[in-house]
Amino acid sequence: MQTSKSVLWKICSNIQSSMDSNGVLLLDIEDHFYYSLDRLGAQIWITIETSPLGIAFDDILDALETHFDAARNQLADDLRVRLQRLRALGFIETLRKT
Repeated sequence: MQTSKSVLWKICSNIQSSMDSNGVLLLDIEDHFYYSLDRLGAQIWITIETSPLGIAFDDILDALETHFDAARNQLADDLRVRLQRLRALGFIETLRKT
């Protein structure tokens, strides 16, 4: 899993999102695939979404620390799992920082 500052996480262009009281709902408009995010997943998504050129792992983690009362290492583990899942499902991609 890429966590270095030279790797940026970015939302794929074929994805639309909407917020509801339970979190965020994602839609892959090419494959017509829906996916629901819990509160932590929603905050990760919002953080990435507000950085259209991409955002580094540590910057996402820093943002999460301001929203959740949990140890940084636990948030980092949870972030890794969710980023891997979102990438595997085709909702986000990684870019090399230039």
